[in-house]
Amino acid sequence: MLEPWFQLQEIELYLRICALGQPATIMEWQLTTDYSVLWGGGVYGSEGPLRPTQRFWNLKQLGFTPPGAFALPIVADRSDVTCAAFGDLANGHYVVHIVNRGAQRPAMLTGLPESVIALRRLVTDADHGMEENARVSVRAGKAEFALPPASYTTLLNTNTP
Repeated sequence: MLEPWFQLQEIELYLRICALGQPATIMEWQLTTDYSVLWGGGVYGSEGPLRPTQRFWNLKQLGFTPPGAFALPIVADRSDVTCAAFGDLANGHYVVHIVNRGAQRPAMLTGLPESVIALRRLVTDADHGMEENARVSVRAGKAEFALPPASYTTLLNTNTP
């Protein structure tokens, strides 16, 4: 299933689970050749060298959640935007994962700790694999940025690797 919508739907499901629980890990349910994180090398008639799929980048990006972080409450005001937030308060590491199933749209994130002054932004979609975009400034606990269409965005405070 290399369809971008299906790969976006999978990461959205993971974010919904993360937002509702305190998962310690996600055990990937299927890493088989018919739904692989790699494509190429002749698998199912593919051509060219093995290369990462959108699914690979989605899972890798989700892996930027700080170890030991706890799920934090977060809500979106649109039904086609799903988000999950995590924080390791003792070490000051925070991450927000956002899936936007709709068109490009402006976004505002509020309630960030005063210690966070900028956020790294990683974006995965059908054409970009965990691409780092311009950093997002944070002022008085508020960040404003654009969510690309049909994308998965991760925001990390700058003291996170």
